[in-house]
Amino acid sequence: MVIYHGIFHVKPGMRDAYVKEILASGLIGEFEKQPGCRFYTVGVSLTNSDDLIVCDAWETEEDFKGHVESGAVADWHEIYHRYVPSCDEKEYYFPGNGDK
Repeated sequence: MVIYHGIFHVKPGMRDAYVKEILASGLIGEFEKQPGCRFYTVGVSLTNSDDLIVCDAWETEEDFKGHVESGAVADWHEIYHRYVPSCDEKEYYFPGNGDK
């Protein structure tokens, strides 16, 4: 299993516009339908009004790699790069489900 956790540091005052564009894109729903997706969650920080938090989990490393290389993620990045100048992110790998 792979769990991704990212804190997206959105340009000051632009978080609501970013969230609106993400929701309008329908990409989260596409991600949730991808093979191996356990969950895909996006939330707002309660301590920083410009941060957005993304956490998602994938059955296998192959599923996560397929997600990252998908056209839907390329579409996500088109939106992301307009709003997010920096991000703190981490991937956590847990053996099982056919992973090494």
